[in-house]
Formats: sequence, C-alpha cells, structure tokens
Amino acid sequence: FLKQKGFLAYFEILELLSQKKIFQKKDLLTNTMYGYNAETKEWVSFDTPETTRLKIQEAKRRGLGGVIFWAINLDDYQTKPRFPNIRQAL
Repeated sequence: FLKQKGFLAYFEILELLSQKKIFQKKDLLTNTMYGYNAETKEWVSFDTPETTRLKIQEAKRRGLGGVIFWAINLDDYQTKPRFPNIRQAL
C-alpha cells in the first residue's frame, strides 16, 4: 500500500473492495465509480476498466488526440492481467 493519507491507488481500492471495507457504486452522469466506508466516512472516486473504456470511447467520439493516465504505478500491477485500466487505451 502507498499509505499516503487522502490518496489511494487502484490496487488499494481493489483490496478495500475485496475486504468489504468500502462498497462501490457507479455515477451514471460521469461514468465513474465511487466507494464509501460508512464507518470511517471515507469516500473515493475511481475508474475501472469499464469506466476507462467508456471515457476512451468518448475521447475518440470527440476526435481527441489521445488520453492520459496520471501514473502507471497507480493502476493494478499486482494481479493479472496487469494494468487493467491502462490496457483499455492500447
């Protein structure tokens, strides 16, 4: 874990989801996932391969030249296939 206060990598979010420490929902307006822990009052917004794919399709529809990812090491590089969000842009 990065263990940086106020910041979660995708692999950390997946761990919290698997441990049922947060639940996830999809914001249909932005095609973004969010998670919330009612006990700690922590909220996080994140993309999944599905939401990343939708955003890439929208970029193509608008004729944009590409997409950007903040940092490769914040995707899930621990499980296979590695980098599931970034793979959507290939």
